Amino acid sequence: STNDVSPITVANSMKEKIEKMNIPADYQVSFGGEKQDIDESFNDMMQALLLGVFIIAMIMVLQFKSFRQPLFILVSIPLSVIGIFPGLVLTGQSLSFPGVIGIVALAGIVVNNAILLIDAINQRRIQGMDKKEAVIEAAGVRFQPIILTAATTIGGMIPLLFSNPTWSPIAYSIIFGLF
Repeated sequence: STNDVSPITVANSMKEKIEKMNIPADYQVSFGGEKQDIDESFNDMMQALLLGVFIIAMIMVLQFKSFRQPLFILVSIPLSVIGIFPGLVLTGQSLSFPGVIGIVALAGIVVNNAILLIDAINQRRIQGMDKKEAVIEAAGVRFQPIILTAATTIGGMIPLLFSNPTWSPIAYSIIFGLF
């Protein structure tokens, strides 16, 4: 049935067919409607994500009085996204606008966990521990709460997987990013 086909799938199929056609050079083919709205939404969401990351970075620089520690925290965002794309391929999902919303939510979860870990390391450094010992102890102490946060988030996303197929990419993005 055509109700199960996304506009992106239709547009990609049409692009493949158009590329095989001999269209004169003075003609241009463009897509409008829902495809255009989706593209604009993606661009807006990516701009908002970049602006949000920049603002978060500046706040963290002020809070930690360091550029290195916020950099360590921000590096966790692209590392969390590594699992999303293979997961979407495995489940046959395409990256849609709700999927991007899931990526933004995942970024917030990952940044929160990283901030808590860095803070635990800093507290141990203030108590006089050397770097390596502080990292090992803080990681040991924060491991269970981080795993529990991930598990409860995944548990909370499971009903979304089975509800509306339009919104399930949010859950897929978050779940695969946390793995």
